[in-house]
Amino acid sequence: MINDEIEITQAISETQKDEIIEIIYNAFEKKLSNLELKPKSKEQGIRIIKKSANYEQGLYLLYKSKIIGGVGMNFREKRFYYFQWKVLKEEFGLFGALWRSIVQKFSVDNLKDTELYIGSIAVSENYRGKGFGTQLLNAVNDFAKKNGFETIILDVVDTNPRAYELYKRYGFEVIKKRKFGFITRSAGFSFTYKMKYMV
Repeated sequence: MINDEIEITQAISETQKDEIIEIIYNAFEKKLSNLELKPKSKEQGIRIIKKSANYEQGLYLLYKSKIIGGVGMNFREKRFYYFQWKVLKEEFGLFGALWRSIVQKFSVDNLKDTELYIGSIAVSENYRGKGFGTQLLNAVNDFAKKNGFETIILDVVDTNPRAYELYKRYGFEVIKKRKFGFITRSAGFSFTYKMKYMV
């Protein structure tokens, strides 16, 4: 049975850290490559996220002891990954670091202490559509309850209807629709739904 072979954990090895960053990058490659980070290569993008990740802010899904997915959470002024000025300057120089920092600053929502934001949720492509996304949402919900959060918030793009339907089925409600038009077109979407779930 699949459930008997699933483990959700916050503690992962160095090798698993590399694997989860690759899974997240692959899931959000268009957004990271064309909007948020604009790396010169996929390898550079993965390297920057590895240097910027705060792994304690994540929950990781292991199936048969193999990492196949995870959730990066933002809460109480901590983020799963935040591109540090030093890292951006090393990778892109002064001007490149400056505009990327500005983009990042405007993409961060202020959260109340009772709110947990899912910044990224990803399942390895070969394991999608098998209930693992729901397992991750269950784990976030359990984490939220244990840590005194009242609301789970996330954003989903208009071009990801499978994820949108998953969140609706789970009980998330749309609280805002943000239109971006041409600004996000190169990243593959025109608007996002901000959704919330009451714990």
